Amino acid sequence: TWWHLLIPIYGLIVMWKFFNNVSEMAVEVGAEVPNRAMVYLVGQFCTGGLLTFYLMQTDLNAIWSHMGAKPPA
Repeated sequence: TWWHLLIPIYGLIVMWKFFNNVSEMAVEVGAEVPNRAMVYLVGQFCTGGLLTFYLMQTDLNAIWSHMGAKPPA
């Protein structure tokens, strides 16, 4: 929920758990995606989220392609 972001420490914990879920998802499907939870968290604060969005989308695309999805034509 959005109000979690109003509490700074709780917001950090929620972000950390969310970023770790990407790595757990990669392990479940067998994709070779590094655990970048710390990089995501640092990137979130240092680049305003731009680095985090790019890296997370790259990792999610790797997971998706490992599951057998075809690239768009």
